[in-house]
Amino acid sequence: MSLSEVQAKFSLYILLVISLVSVNAKAQDQVDDPVIFTRPVTISVDVQSPTGEMLSDIPLQAYTKYGMVFGATDTNGQAILELEASPGQDLKAVVRVFDGSWHTDLSEEDRTHYLNRFNELMDAYAFSTRYVVDLDSSNDQYSYTLNAFEKIKVSGRFVDAISGDPLRLVYGSVIPYTQTFMTSADGLFNLSVQENAWAELLYGIPDSHQIGVYGITPSGSQADLDIGDLPINAEIVNAQLSIELLNPTVKLYDELYLTNTKASVTLISEDASIMMMFFTNKSNTSAVNEPWDTTETPPQIPAGTYYLAAGVYGENSVRVLRLALLNGRQAMLNAAGVFKITVAPGEQGSAIFDAQSNIDAIMQVGADLID
Repeated sequence: MSLSEVQAKFSLYILLVISLVSVNAKAQDQVDDPVIFTRPVTISVDVQSPTGEMLSDIPLQAYTKYGMVFGATDTNGQAILELEASPGQDLKAVVRVFDGSWHTDLSEEDRTHYLNRFNELMDAYAFSTRYVVDLDSSNDQYSYTLNAFEKIKVSGRFVDAISGDPLRLVYGSVIPYTQTFMTSADGLFNLSVQENAWAELLYGIPDSHQIGVYGITPSGSQADLDIGDLPINAEIVNAQLSIELLNPTVKLYDELYLTNTKASVTLISEDASIMMMFFTNKSNTSAVNEPWDTTETPPQIPAGTYYLAAGVYGENSVRVLRLALLNGRQAMLNAAGVFKITVAPGEQGSAIFDAQSNIDAIMQVGADLID
Protein backbone atom coordinates (compact mmCIF):
# COMPACT_ATOMS: atom_id res chain seq x y z
CA MET A 1 0.00 0.00 0.00
CA SER A 2 1.43 3.39 -1.00
CA LEU A 3 1.79 6.30 1.40
CA SER A 4 -1.04 8.18 -0.29
CA GLU A 5 -3.30 5.12 0.03
CA VAL A 6 -2.45 4.79 3.71
CA GLN A 7 -3.20 8.47 4.27
CA ALA A 8 -6.49 8.17 2.41
CA LYS A 9 -7.44 5.06 4.37
CA PHE A 10 -6.59 6.78 7.65
CA SER A 11 -8.53 9.88 6.64
CA LEU A 12 -11.59 7.80 5.82
CA TYR A 13 -11.27 5.96 9.12
CA ILE A 14 -11.21 9.21 11.07
CA LEU A 15 -14.10 10.50 8.97
CA LEU A 16 -16.21 7.62 10.23
CA VAL A 17 -15.37 8.56 13.81
CA ILE A 18 -16.10 12.22 13.20
CA SER A 19 -19.50 11.34 11.78
CA LEU A 20 -20.24 9.52 15.04
CA VAL A 21 -21.45 6.21 13.72
CA SER A 22 -19.37 3.81 15.78
CA VAL A 23 -21.85 2.05 18.05
CA ASN A 24 -21.76 -1.16 20.01
CA ALA A 25 -24.23 -3.50 18.32
CA LYS A 26 -23.33 -6.63 20.28
CA ALA A 27 -24.56 -7.94 23.60
CA GLN A 28 -21.13 -9.35 24.37
CA ASP A 29 -18.13 -7.87 22.54
CA GLN A 30 -15.32 -9.32 24.67
CA VAL A 31 -14.86 -12.72 26.25
CA ASP A 32 -14.76 -11.30 29.77
CA ASP A 33 -17.88 -9.16 29.35
CA PRO A 34 -21.02 -10.26 31.18
CA VAL A 35 -23.92 -11.45 29.04
CA ILE A 36 -26.45 -8.66 28.54
CA PHE A 37 -30.06 -9.79 28.26
CA THR A 38 -32.03 -7.96 25.60
CA ARG A 39 -35.58 -7.88 24.31
CA PRO A 40 -36.98 -6.86 20.90
CA VAL A 41 -38.48 -3.38 20.64
CA THR A 42 -40.41 -2.08 17.64
CA ILE A 43 -40.23 1.54 16.50
CA SER A 44 -42.75 2.79 13.95
CA VAL A 45 -41.06 5.75 12.22
CA ASP A 46 -42.84 8.32 10.04
CA VAL A 47 -40.64 10.65 7.97
CA GLN A 48 -42.14 14.07 7.32
CA SER A 49 -41.00 16.85 4.99
CA PRO A 50 -40.78 20.50 6.17
CA THR A 51 -44.18 21.11 4.53
CA GLY A 52 -45.82 18.15 6.27
CA GLU A 53 -45.74 15.61 3.42
CA MET A 54 -44.85 12.01 4.24
CA LEU A 55 -41.61 10.93 2.55
CA SER A 56 -41.25 7.46 1.04
CA ASP A 57 -38.17 5.34 0.32
CA ILE A 58 -36.15 6.98 3.10
CA PRO A 59 -33.27 4.69 4.17
CA LEU A 60 -33.10 4.54 7.97
CA GLN A 61 -30.89 3.02 10.62
CA ALA A 62 -31.97 2.52 14.23
CA TYR A 63 -29.70 1.43 17.05
CA THR A 64 -29.38 1.00 20.79
CA LYS A 65 -26.25 0.07 22.73
CA TYR A 66 -27.01 -3.57 21.98
CA GLY A 67 -28.82 -3.71 18.67
CA MET A 68 -28.90 -2.24 15.18
CA VAL A 69 -31.27 -2.52 12.22
CA PHE A 70 -31.75 -1.00 8.74
CA GLY A 71 -35.03 -0.26 7.00
CA ALA A 72 -36.79 2.15 4.65
CA THR A 73 -40.12 3.96 4.62
CA ASP A 74 -42.93 2.59 2.48
CA THR A 75 -45.25 4.50 0.14
CA ASN A 76 -47.05 5.92 3.19
CA GLY A 77 -43.80 7.30 4.59
CA GLN A 78 -43.59 4.76 7.41
CA ALA A 79 -40.96 2.21 8.42
CA ILE A 80 -41.30 -0.52 11.04
CA LEU A 81 -37.92 -1.07 12.71
CA GLU A 82 -37.40 -3.94 15.14
CA LEU A 83 -34.16 -4.15 17.12
CA GLU A 84 -32.73 -5.44 20.39
CA ALA A 85 -32.54 -3.35 23.57
CA SER A 86 -31.42 -4.04 27.11
CA PRO A 87 -34.25 -3.34 29.59
CA GLY A 88 -31.74 -2.24 32.21
CA GLN A 89 -29.18 -0.34 30.15
CA ASP A 90 -30.88 1.04 27.04
CA LEU A 91 -32.68 4.26 27.95
CA LYS A 92 -32.63 5.61 24.39
CA ALA A 93 -32.70 4.42 20.82
CA VAL A 94 -31.27 6.50 17.98
CA VAL A 95 -32.86 6.72 14.53
CA ARG A 96 -31.13 8.41 11.60
CA VAL A 97 -31.23 8.70 7.84
CA PHE A 98 -28.48 6.42 6.56
CA ASP A 99 -27.12 5.16 3.23
CA GLY A 100 -27.11 1.49 4.24
CA SER A 101 -23.45 0.90 3.44
CA TRP A 102 -22.70 -0.82 6.75
CA HIS A 103 -25.49 -3.37 6.59
CA THR A 104 -24.20 -6.68 5.21
CA ASP A 105 -27.66 -8.16 4.64
CA LEU A 106 -28.34 -5.74 1.76
CA SER A 107 -27.74 -6.76 -1.84
CA GLU A 108 -25.35 -4.78 -4.03
CA GLU A 109 -28.37 -3.50 -5.93
CA ASP A 110 -29.97 -2.23 -2.70
CA ARG A 111 -26.69 -0.66 -1.58
CA THR A 112 -26.46 1.30 -4.81
CA HIS A 113 -30.12 2.30 -4.66
CA TYR A 114 -30.00 3.52 -1.05
CA LEU A 115 -26.71 5.33 -1.54
CA ASN A 116 -28.18 7.22 -4.50
CA ARG A 117 -31.37 7.91 -2.55
CA PHE A 118 -29.35 9.13 0.44
CA ASN A 119 -27.42 11.56 -1.76
CA GLU A 120 -30.69 12.83 -3.24
CA LEU A 121 -32.04 13.47 0.25
CA MET A 122 -28.89 15.33 1.31
CA ASP A 123 -29.39 17.66 -1.66
CA ALA A 124 -33.06 18.25 -0.82
CA TYR A 125 -33.14 18.54 2.98
CA ALA A 126 -31.12 18.79 6.15
CA PHE A 127 -31.38 15.90 8.62
CA SER A 128 -30.15 15.69 12.18
CA THR A 129 -27.33 13.25 12.92
CA ARG A 130 -29.65 11.56 15.38
CA TYR A 131 -33.31 11.46 16.36
CA VAL A 132 -33.78 10.10 19.87
CA VAL A 133 -36.54 7.77 21.03
CA ASP A 134 -36.85 7.50 24.82
CA LEU A 135 -37.22 3.88 25.93
CA ASP A 136 -39.19 2.49 28.86
CA SER A 137 -38.41 -0.98 30.23
CA SER A 138 -42.13 -1.69 30.47
CA ASN A 139 -42.88 -0.87 26.82
CA ASP A 140 -41.74 -2.53 23.60
CA GLN A 141 -43.79 -0.54 21.03
CA TYR A 142 -42.89 3.04 20.04
CA SER A 143 -43.92 5.62 17.44
CA TYR A 144 -41.72 8.46 16.25
CA THR A 145 -41.98 11.22 13.63
CA LEU A 146 -38.64 12.09 12.02
CA ASN A 147 -38.67 15.58 10.57
CA ALA A 148 -36.62 16.74 7.59
CA PHE A 149 -35.55 20.39 7.82
CA GLU A 150 -35.55 23.24 5.33
CA LYS A 151 -31.93 23.47 4.29
CA ILE A 152 -29.38 25.95 3.12
CA LYS A 153 -26.14 25.12 1.38
CA VAL A 154 -22.80 25.85 3.05
CA SER A 155 -19.85 25.80 0.69
CA GLY A 156 -16.22 26.80 0.67
CA ARG A 157 -12.69 25.72 -0.09
CA PHE A 158 -9.86 24.50 2.10
CA VAL A 159 -6.46 25.96 1.21
CA ASP A 160 -2.94 25.66 2.56
CA ALA A 161 -2.34 28.56 4.96
CA ILE A 162 1.17 29.17 3.57
CA SER A 163 0.92 28.51 -0.17
CA GLY A 164 -2.76 29.21 -0.71
CA ASP A 165 -3.09 26.03 -2.74
CA PRO A 166 -6.32 24.01 -2.46
CA LEU A 167 -6.12 21.01 -0.13
CA ARG A 168 -7.28 17.48 -0.96
CA LEU A 169 -8.12 14.81 1.63
CA VAL A 170 -9.64 17.28 4.08
CA TYR A 171 -12.29 15.14 5.74
CA GLY A 172 -15.13 16.14 8.02
CA SER A 173 -18.79 16.58 8.83
CA VAL A 174 -21.20 19.25 9.93
CA ILE A 175 -22.58 19.05 13.47
CA PRO A 176 -25.40 18.27 14.25
CA TYR A 177 -26.38 17.16 10.73
CA THR A 178 -26.01 13.98 8.69
CA GLN A 179 -23.44 14.86 6.09
CA THR A 180 -19.78 14.07 5.68
CA PHE A 181 -17.23 14.99 3.05
CA MET A 182 -13.70 14.53 1.78
CA THR A 183 -12.22 17.12 -0.56
CA SER A 184 -10.66 16.26 -3.91
CA ALA A 185 -7.87 18.22 -5.61
CA ASP A 186 -9.98 21.40 -5.80
CA GLY A 187 -10.37 21.58 -1.99
CA LEU A 188 -14.09 22.37 -2.31
CA PHE A 189 -16.91 21.23 -0.03
CA ASN A 190 -20.68 21.64 -0.19
CA LEU A 191 -23.01 20.69 2.68
CA SER A 192 -26.65 21.01 3.74
CA VAL A 193 -27.56 22.46 7.15
CA GLN A 194 -30.82 23.54 8.73
CA GLU A 195 -32.05 27.01 7.89
CA ASN A 196 -31.86 29.54 10.78
CA ALA A 197 -29.98 27.19 13.12
CA TRP A 198 -26.47 26.85 14.52
CA ALA A 199 -23.99 24.44 13.00
CA GLU A 200 -20.32 23.56 13.31
CA LEU A 201 -18.17 22.51 10.38
CA LEU A 202 -15.81 19.88 11.79
CA TYR A 203 -12.79 18.98 9.69
CA GLY A 204 -9.58 16.98 9.95
CA ILE A 205 -6.30 18.45 8.73
CA PRO A 206 -4.58 16.08 6.26
CA ASP A 207 -1.50 14.14 7.40
CA SER A 208 -2.16 14.96 11.05
CA HIS A 209 -4.42 14.19 13.97
CA GLN A 210 -5.56 17.81 14.18
CA ILE A 211 -9.25 18.70 14.10
CA GLY A 212 -10.64 22.13 13.27
CA VAL A 213 -14.06 23.71 13.88
CA TYR A 214 -15.78 26.50 11.96
CA GLY A 215 -18.89 27.80 13.71
CA ILE A 216 -22.07 28.99 11.98
CA THR A 217 -24.60 31.06 13.94
CA PRO A 218 -28.37 31.05 13.33
CA SER A 219 -28.10 34.53 11.83
CA GLY A 220 -25.47 33.21 9.44
CA SER A 221 -27.67 30.37 8.20
CA GLN A 222 -30.61 32.37 6.85
CA ALA A 223 -29.50 31.87 3.24
CA ASP A 224 -26.96 29.82 1.30
CA LEU A 225 -23.54 30.58 2.74
CA ASP A 226 -20.25 30.65 0.83
CA ILE A 227 -17.50 30.67 3.44
CA GLY A 228 -14.81 31.19 0.80
CA ASP A 229 -11.28 30.01 1.49
CA LEU A 230 -10.53 28.36 4.84
CA PRO A 231 -6.75 28.39 5.37
CA ILE A 232 -5.42 25.50 7.45
CA ASN A 233 -2.00 24.19 8.33
CA ALA A 234 -0.82 21.33 10.51
CA GLU A 235 1.16 22.35 13.59
CA ILE A 236 4.71 21.02 13.92
CA VAL A 237 4.83 17.78 15.90
CA ASN A 238 7.79 17.84 18.30
CA ALA A 239 6.75 15.96 21.46
CA GLN A 240 5.05 12.75 22.63
CA LEU A 241 2.31 12.09 25.17
CA SER A 242 1.61 8.68 26.70
CA ILE A 243 -2.12 8.59 27.55
CA GLU A 244 -3.65 5.90 29.75
CA LEU A 245 -7.30 5.51 30.73
CA LEU A 246 -8.06 4.06 34.16
CA ASN A 247 -10.79 1.52 34.96
CA PRO A 248 -10.54 -0.42 31.68
CA THR A 249 -13.36 -2.84 32.58
CA VAL A 250 -15.88 -0.02 33.07
CA LYS A 251 -17.72 0.66 29.82
CA LEU A 252 -18.54 4.26 29.05
CA TYR A 253 -21.10 5.38 26.49
CA ASP A 254 -21.82 8.87 25.30
CA GLU A 255 -25.55 9.41 25.92
CA LEU A 256 -25.79 11.79 22.97
CA TYR A 257 -24.83 9.32 20.23
CA LEU A 258 -24.44 6.02 22.16
CA THR A 259 -20.82 5.87 21.00
CA ASN A 260 -18.03 4.18 22.96
CA THR A 261 -16.43 7.19 24.64
CA LYS A 262 -13.27 5.26 25.45
CA ALA A 263 -12.59 4.55 21.78
CA SER A 264 -10.70 7.84 21.43
CA VAL A 265 -9.12 10.73 23.32
CA THR A 266 -9.18 14.43 22.38
CA LEU A 267 -6.57 17.01 23.40
CA ILE A 268 -7.39 20.73 23.35
CA SER A 269 -4.78 23.45 23.95
CA GLU A 270 -5.28 26.09 26.65
CA ASP A 271 -6.47 28.70 24.17
CA ALA A 272 -8.45 26.12 22.11
CA SER A 273 -6.36 26.91 19.02
CA ILE A 274 -5.17 23.30 18.68
CA MET A 275 -7.42 20.24 18.95
CA MET A 276 -6.13 16.72 18.33
CA MET A 277 -7.87 13.34 18.34
CA PHE A 278 -6.31 9.91 18.81
CA PHE A 279 -7.75 6.41 18.82
CA THR A 280 -7.29 4.08 21.75
CA ASN A 281 -6.02 0.50 21.55
CA LYS A 282 -8.26 -2.57 21.36
CA SER A 283 -8.74 -2.65 25.12
CA ASN A 284 -9.56 1.10 25.21
CA THR A 285 -6.88 1.64 27.86
CA SER A 286 -4.35 3.87 26.09
CA ALA A 287 -4.20 6.27 23.16
CA VAL A 288 -2.18 5.30 20.10
CA ASN A 289 -0.60 7.35 17.35
CA GLU A 290 -1.97 5.20 14.53
CA PRO A 291 -4.96 2.81 14.62
CA TRP A 292 -2.89 0.05 12.97
CA ASP A 293 0.25 0.60 15.13
CA THR A 294 0.83 -2.71 16.95
CA THR A 295 3.71 -1.22 18.94
CA GLU A 296 1.34 1.43 20.33
CA THR A 297 3.70 4.35 19.86
CA PRO A 298 2.60 7.24 22.12
CA PRO A 299 0.71 10.01 20.30
CA GLN A 300 2.89 12.58 18.58
CA ILE A 301 1.85 16.15 19.39
CA PRO A 302 3.01 19.76 19.17
CA ALA A 303 4.62 20.79 22.46
CA GLY A 304 2.30 22.78 24.70
CA THR A 305 -0.31 22.66 27.44
CA TYR A 306 -3.47 20.61 26.86
CA TYR A 307 -6.71 19.64 28.54
CA LEU A 308 -7.81 16.04 27.90
CA ALA A 309 -11.19 14.42 27.38
CA ALA A 310 -12.17 10.90 26.38
CA GLY A 311 -14.27 10.81 23.23
CA VAL A 312 -14.54 12.71 19.93
CA TYR A 313 -15.69 16.23 19.18
CA GLY A 314 -19.46 16.17 18.85
CA GLU A 315 -19.89 14.13 22.01
CA ASN A 316 -21.05 16.51 24.72
CA SER A 317 -18.03 16.50 27.03
CA VAL A 318 -15.47 17.26 24.30
CA ARG A 319 -17.56 20.04 22.81
CA VAL A 320 -18.21 21.48 26.27
CA LEU A 321 -14.48 21.45 27.05
CA ARG A 322 -13.70 23.48 23.93
CA LEU A 323 -16.52 25.95 24.59
CA ALA A 324 -15.39 26.38 28.21
CA LEU A 325 -11.86 27.22 27.02
CA LEU A 326 -13.18 29.69 24.43
CA ASN A 327 -15.28 31.28 27.19
CA GLY A 328 -12.27 31.82 29.43
CA ARG A 329 -13.15 29.21 32.06
CA GLN A 330 -9.64 27.80 32.41
CA ALA A 331 -9.49 28.60 36.13
CA MET A 332 -12.82 26.85 36.69
CA LEU A 333 -11.65 23.80 34.75
CA ASN A 334 -8.49 23.69 36.87
CA ALA A 335 -10.46 24.00 40.10
CA ALA A 336 -12.82 21.21 39.03
CA GLY A 337 -9.88 18.89 38.39
CA VAL A 338 -10.16 18.54 34.60
CA PHE A 339 -7.00 16.77 33.47
CA LYS A 340 -4.34 19.15 32.16
CA ILE A 341 -0.73 18.52 31.14
CA THR A 342 2.24 20.44 29.70
CA VAL A 343 4.73 18.74 27.37
CA ALA A 344 8.00 20.47 26.38
CA PRO A 345 9.63 20.19 22.92
CA GLY A 346 11.55 16.95 22.47
CA GLU A 347 10.06 15.38 25.60
CA GLN A 348 7.48 12.71 26.38
CA GLY A 349 4.76 13.43 28.89
CA SER A 350 2.56 10.92 30.70
CA ALA A 351 -1.18 11.30 31.30
CA ILE A 352 -3.17 8.87 33.45
CA PHE A 353 -6.79 9.82 34.09
CA ASP A 354 -10.23 8.45 34.81
CA ALA A 355 -12.49 9.11 31.82
CA GLN A 356 -15.79 9.27 33.74
CA SER A 357 -14.64 11.55 36.56
CA ASN A 358 -12.97 13.80 34.00
CA ILE A 359 -16.20 14.03 32.00
CA ASP A 360 -18.12 14.84 35.19
CA ALA A 361 -15.67 17.66 35.95
CA ILE A 362 -15.95 19.09 32.44
CA MET A 363 -19.75 19.07 32.52
CA GLN A 364 -19.75 20.65 35.98
CA VAL A 365 -17.92 23.65 34.53
CA GLY A 366 -19.57 24.07 31.13
CA ALA A 367 -22.82 22.16 30.76
CA ASP A 368 -24.64 25.49 30.45
CA LEU A 369 -22.75 26.29 27.23
CA ILE A 370 -24.48 23.72 25.01
CA ASP A 371 -27.91 24.02 23.48
